[in-house]
Amino acid sequence: MPTYNMVLAARVAIEPSKDTLIASHPAPADLAQVYSNNTRLVDSNAKAAVDCSLGKVDCCITTLKAAESNNLIVIKDFGEVPMCFTVHARK
Repeated sequence: MPTYNMVLAARVAIEPSKDTLIASHPAPADLAQVYSNNTRLVDSNAKAAVDCSLGKVDCCITTLKAAESNNLIVIKDFGEVPMCFTVHARK
């Protein structure tokens, strides 16, 4: 199942460097490694966008929807990312 478009976003237009701090959920974190060696893992794509909008990190890997909801500037749009979801329940 594809996700919303995944993006690299920031509060201001910047050119990320290897020291840029990027927030990401663990699932799409590999997208950040193209831009930086400095990734902070967070619990969700939404949390990555919120932390970025609050200035806790320089950039984030998040969904396009979360970036727009937090007034972030899209630096790179990676498009839809195929994602596998599993559901676990106790019997």
